Amino acid sequence: IWSRLALPAKPLVFTGHSKGAAEATIAAAKAVLAGRFVSYLITFGSPRVCIGDKIRNILLDSGVYISRFIERGDPVPSVPSALFGYSHFVNGIELGNGWDLAADHPMDNYIQDLRKTCGDV
Repeated sequence: IWSRLALPAKPLVFTGHSKGAAEATIAAAKAVLAGRFVSYLITFGSPRVCIGDKIRNILLDSGVYISRFIERGDPVPSVPSALFGYSHFVNGIELGNGWDLAADHPMDNYIQDLRKTCGDV
């Protein structure tokens, strides 16, 4: 599909929250494999998407800058279970200080904690 899109040869940035973050990770790897220049992958509250090192190698070997943000207490980044071979391939940047499992996943929390940490974003 990438070869059929008439896109300018500018760097691509992929981002997403929750399931969208997992999809952004896979899409970024597919774009790299299609020969596109991916400069950034920025995820918020992503579940695990990797089994083995394939996606990790594709993204890291191509020089994609990856930022993975997680809220302390957010349960989504811990699924699917590592017992089934799933893993994150870069460490997450922890935000917030809460441990309320029900309340720590909304994107609004990520934005609020990024503002606390980095200023207005």
